[in-house]
Order: sequence, then C-alpha cells, then structure tokens
Amino acid sequence: IGENVGRGGGVDSLHTAFMNSPGHRANVLGDYNRVGVGVVTSGSTIWVTFNFMKGQDIDGTTGADVGIVYQPVETRGIDVACPSGSTPVPTFDDLASTVHAASIGCVAWWGVANGRTADLFDPTGQVTRGQLASFVARMIEASGTALPVSPPDAFGDDDRSVHELRIDQLAALGVVSGKAPGTYGPDDLVSRGAMATFLVRAHDVVAASALPAGSDSFGDDDGHTHEASIDKVAAAGLAGGTGAGTFGPGAPVQRGQMATFLARSIDLLVADGDTDPR
Repeated sequence: IGENVGRGGGVDSLHTAFMNSPGHRANVLGDYNRVGVGVVTSGSTIWVTFNFMKGQDIDGTTGADVGIVYQPVETRGIDVACPSGSTPVPTFDDLASTVHAASIGCVAWWGVANGRTADLFDPTGQVTRGQLASFVARMIEASGTALPVSPPDAFGDDDRSVHELRIDQLAALGVVSGKAPGTYGPDDLVSRGAMATFLVRAHDVVAASALPAGSDSFGDDDGHTHEASIDKVAAAGLAGGTGAGTFGPGAPVQRGQMATFLARSIDLLVADGDTDPR
C-alpha cells in the first residue's frame, strides 16, 4: 500500500508538488492497481488524499477502461413553425439529395434565406460570416423583433460589403462580435461552433427567457471557445452532432445545415410563444 496526502491552492500546483517529491512520485508511478481518492475544499484551499494498493489482478472492466459514453442528441422538428400541410414546397431544383430540403423550404417561406439563384439553393455550399449575419438578421426580423435602423459602424473591414448593415445591426444587439478589435471577417467561413453562438445570441434577443445551460453533449468541443453555446443548442434540440459525442466545432457550416439550424430556431420561438406563427 501507499499514501499521498497534500494541501494546496490548485490542482496543478498539487500535481507539481507530488511529482517533485521522490516518495510521492514513486507512489503515483508505482505498481499499484487500485486507488482511492478523497478531496475536500475550503475557500481556495484543496486537501487531497490518495490511497494506493496492489491487489489481485482485476478481471473484467475497470474504471480506467470506461470513457464517457455520449448519447445521440435529439433534435426538434420544424412542424410548429412550418406545418407540412400549409408550408409551400420549395421550388429549388437541387434539393432532391439533401436531408435539409424541408428546412430550406421553411426558411424560404419565412423570408429568412433565399437561393443562390431563383432555381438553385446550393445546400452543400459554404457560408461566410457576412452571409450568416444577413440570415440571422432576417430571422430576428421575421420573429417580430425590430433591428436598429442606423446602427453604429462596428467594424472597418466590412465597408462596402452587401452585408455591412446586417453586421452592424447584429453588433448593436450583441449578437455578433469581431474576430479582433474593429475586424469582423465578413468573407471568412462560419464554423459550426461559431454558428452555435450566433443561434444562442439571436434566440436570446427575441425570446423572453434565455436558453438554459446544457450538459456536456460532445467530447470534441471540450475547452472550445463555443463549448457553452454548443451545449445550449444541443439541449434545446437546435443542433445535433456529426456523430455520437462529436460536434465538429471547427468544421465549416454548409447552407443546408444552416437552413436546418435556423428553421429549428424559429420553431422553438413559435412553440414557446415568443414569435407568432406565420
């Protein structure tokens, strides 16, 4: 058996102290196959005790073999915002092979998104930050919330962009922020993580109650800038993952995916009574 006992101001400093002490380090790296850990905190002080033991070989699964098991995220439908019996069928010619066809029809009906041309939506095309600002601004307006008519010029790199007004409107409401002081990056692609933050902030501008915090739904966004927003949209059913436990926060958003995110957001606002049905 072996035992380590320590007191310190943080996990990192305790770990460093143990590993810098020959006796404690030998216990941590010793030939033990069982450990019990006790932790007590008081204010900024942490007390820890590790009791190590070398016992008989363990058959079967141990705690070291079991990782976090993430469950698939259940996403909401769009029937409240876009009832199947009354929503016009989209007329774009390139929707036959996309799972986002109904959502594209929904956001087109609400006047939130339009096609590349009158006949093509381009569901696999990518979305820039400027384009997304226009889509989200239209969603907010369609939800019954007015945007500032003459907002301050928030960024210098969107001058002469067709999306400048929308970017400035969302900046005035706190929906968007820059990538650096005075810089928005209107032509940069939108990542799935950034999209989650756009959705959360847009919802909270329109809704009476902010989206609540969500549980840890994905393993690949741990420590990511947008992790809290990703967990919120997952809990609300606005966005699912790319697989069980994966969200792909750095992957670019496609136009079809964007349509589904926005359609679900409108559906939630209508279902909660924050937006009138169309």
